[in-house]
Amino acid sequence: MMDLLRLYRARRWGRKLPFTRFLGYPLLGMAVGPEGALPSFPFLLYLVDGLAVTGILAFSYTFNDYFDFMLEGDSNYMGECIRAGKLTPRSALLISLLPLLLFIPSFLLPLPTLLLLFFFLLLSLLYSLPGVGINRRIRIKFLLSPFSAFLLMLQALLLSGNPTPSGWGLLAIVFLFHCYVNSFHHAEESGGGKILFKLFPLLSFFLSFFLFFLSPFFLLTPFFSFL
Repeated sequence: MMDLLRLYRARRWGRKLPFTRFLGYPLLGMAVGPEGALPSFPFLLYLVDGLAVTGILAFSYTFNDYFDFMLEGDSNYMGECIRAGKLTPRSALLISLLPLLLFIPSFLLPLPTLLLLFFFLLLSLLYSLPGVGINRRIRIKFLLSPFSAFLLMLQALLLSGNPTPSGWGLLAIVFLFHCYVNSFHHAEESGGGKILFKLFPLLSFFLSFFLFFLSPFFLLTPFFSFL
């Protein structure tokens, strides 16, 4: 079981982070989207959406691991299984596609959410496919992860209807937060970009100040901007 979790990147292996960290964004969208009491929450849609997002994330991480190993010899769990003879390259590629079965029920979702999920799936494919080279373009790679977090939260918000101004504000805060997190990876890879450590928290702070007039919830986000 642990081998399966590592293969699908649901569990950390070495320096490879699990995809589960991205599940927090659709969950946040589900939490702040609905208005009213619990019975009004679209629980069935939440379940279908959660399965679809999990399937896309598991696919995108393993699909990327496959090409990273096959083309660049990158060290990851799927590559180790191929090297040890536990998997053939063909079976490893087929295994990476299996999580997309969780995406099938997503056709029950509202059209705006479904289209955003398809768009997210397309971005995941383009990131990994050889010849496209998104993962080698530093600026695009830097923004892709925050944009993915933005998409995952937005598609979940849309399950409850059009986002409110406060919802859009929170989406912007989430985007800036993930840009801040990415600044650390960018600094490790390039050795520069330290100005970003101050830029994104500062932008988040001032944005939160103006958003406070929409909702007292944003009284919290200026504080967390500088944690």
